[in-house]
Amino acid sequence: MLNKVKSVVIGHAGADALGKMGSNNAGAVNLGGGGMSFNPASMMASMAVGNVVGRNIASTMNDALAGGGTIATPPPIPTIKYFVAQNGKPTGPFELSKLAKMISSGELLPDSLVWKQGMSSWEKANSVDDLKGLFPPPIV
Repeated sequence: MLNKVKSVVIGHAGADALGKMGSNNAGAVNLGGGGMSFNPASMMASMAVGNVVGRNIASTMNDALAGGGTIATPPPIPTIKYFVAQNGKPTGPFELSKLAKMISSGELLPDSLVWKQGMSSWEKANSVDDLKGLFPPPIV
């Protein structure tokens, strides 16, 4: 950090010296006619200041990103996925939204067998808490 401070101070001192040269019209080149002149010292001072400012901005951004200054992104939202037994074979895994569509189309019935990670065995879909609300209520 101390080296950065030194380089900024040195950069500012050099830019100030060049700027003073330019303000005194030292090194001005007359382009001829109308009193127009071109001052390379003044132009160099502007470039030096721009360089210092640019490096400081880049350094600040690098420090922020390297020091954990990145914007945190949340972890993925956990999704519940079930396998469905169809024709004696497991299919899936399917998210709840897909299972709801399967229920609507008649592809998944209340007595269809389902399983998700963590379950000890296959169970009927209408007996699983996550799925009970997906089935329409029985007509009485």
